[in-house]
Amino acid sequence: MRAVTSNAKFSDLTRELHEHLTTTENKQGALSKYANTYATTAMSQYVGENNRLLTNDLGLEWFEYVGSNIETTREFCEHLTEKRYVHKSEIKTILKGEIDGHQCEIYEKTGLPKGMIEGTNEQNFQVNCGGWNCRHQLVPVAKEAVPKNEKEALPYRNNPDYTDVKTNKQGGMKATHKGHIDHTNEKSIFMGLNPTQLEEACQNQLFRMGHSAVFCDESIQTKKGQNDTSLDLLLDGKRMDIASVTKDVINYRNVLGNKNKQLSRYNQLEYVNEKADAVCLYFHDTKMFSEQKVYDGIKRLKELKYIDAETGEEKSPNLNIKHVYCVVRGTDKLHKYDFD
Repeated sequence: MRAVTSNAKFSDLTRELHEHLTTTENKQGALSKYANTYATTAMSQYVGENNRLLTNDLGLEWFEYVGSNIETTREFCEHLTEKRYVHKSEIKTILKGEIDGHQCEIYEKTGLPKGMIEGTNEQNFQVNCGGWNCRHQLVPVAKEAVPKNEKEALPYRNNPDYTDVKTNKQGGMKATHKGHIDHTNEKSIFMGLNPTQLEEACQNQLFRMGHSAVFCDESIQTKKGQNDTSLDLLLDGKRMDIASVTKDVINYRNVLGNKNKQLSRYNQLEYVNEKADAVCLYFHDTKMFSEQKVYDGIKRLKELKYIDAETGEEKSPNLNIKHVYCVVRGTDKLHKYDFD
């Protein structure tokens, strides 16, 4: 075009086209470049089609996104190789560029992540994968080969009420329900942290240690429109409530006593089918953790007495707490104590 608008000679136009199309020692020509792109894409699609046929024949639902990344690897492929395991129910969301909370850049013309082949959909994604020149493959795998935490995370990833769903190589999994109470705007209560930051520190510590830590829905309300009694944590599938220890005390009777009452109120709710019997204590200051103070706290709790208003008899409160889990910042062990 430049040769035409500048009234260049036909020979100059021929020479420029020749230089653009052919390969030299210093650059790859357009013919070679696009031939390589089409050849690489065709080979990848051939393998992808075989993977698709294998998937259909065996009825598999899980995949592994495999292949090495290079300097020019697309954003989409970088995040999907990091994610690694994909369930077929996630593909629709992934094609929107949403990969475990990260939004990839979308090419407006195709409505797909940049670099993907136009028309890629849930049915042919396994064939096209990341698009032109992509050397990654979506390989079907048996459910038994998928890590436990990836399978645990799937229902949370597919549930729009949950955010920040993450897994890691240590076997950890975390998620947060949108109804989990947020204290972000409250003042700091300990070491410059507010209640929400302390809870998140506890969740992240459990996550790093390879545990499942899910923040639960706390938005259920009573008929009077007030928040009902709730428990905020599912730790390895067991429901409990977190209490951050923020004072250096003789024992943990007070904090355990408060949680014991909370468990009692929660267990009396008509929609609670499985009674809760556990508490999670979080120690942001490692010096405040003491195993003996856990035992002493439960002992003192059992020794408490009160006068029954109806009978006038002296009684001890019911001990709803049967298990105490202690999470200590910066350590790699979850401490668990069981009580009768």
